[in-house]
Amino acid sequence: MPNLLARYFRLKEGQESLPPGTREMGLVFMLASLGMLFASMLVGYFTVRWMAGEWPPPGTPKLPAGLWAGTAVLILGSLSIHRALAGIRAGSSARLAVWLRWTLILGLLFLGIQGLNWAALIKAHGGPTDGMYGFLFFVLTMLHGVHVVAGLLPLGVALSRVRTGRYTAGSHHGIRSLAIYWHFLGLTWLVLFAVLYLADRP
Repeated sequence: MPNLLARYFRLKEGQESLPPGTREMGLVFMLASLGMLFASMLVGYFTVRWMAGEWPPPGTPKLPAGLWAGTAVLILGSLSIHRALAGIRAGSSARLAVWLRWTLILGLLFLGIQGLNWAALIKAHGGPTDGMYGFLFFVLTMLHGVHVVAGLLPLGVALSRVRTGRYTAGSHHGIRSLAIYWHFLGLTWLVLFAVLYLADRP
């Protein structure tokens, strides 16, 4: 997935030989496939929850409070990539670079917070080997984390392209695609967070 994303967001503006609309259609198909992947995982989650006599199972540790911090950081990341897009639309490569860096930092911070959350759950015996609840939690959150990593790679490529003046107010398709992808990650996480948080209520 990271390599596919890096190839999709090739980020060499003005060097395309594809028919008009091809990349937009590719982005739609990619996000649709990712949406179906997460939707199928949630269907599996709700199926297990429905079949369980009690959910969460007795003795299941509470979700780490750090999930709230991670959610806030990811929302800020979505806002920062929006500011980056607004910057290049206004013709400011400097603003684009600043907000891309912030998006990269916030993405890394989100992964760091998630790592702490996973460690806290494992320590509280709520890990993936401690029961179905922990297993499903880790599957859903790690699947999302993998796609955050996949989004960080083209961010790094974009930053390198900014230094060479690849983007202009009239040519920044890769940045727009990145922004859409990060908004998708933020929306997906909000859905996952709501599902997991509500499931944690007795």
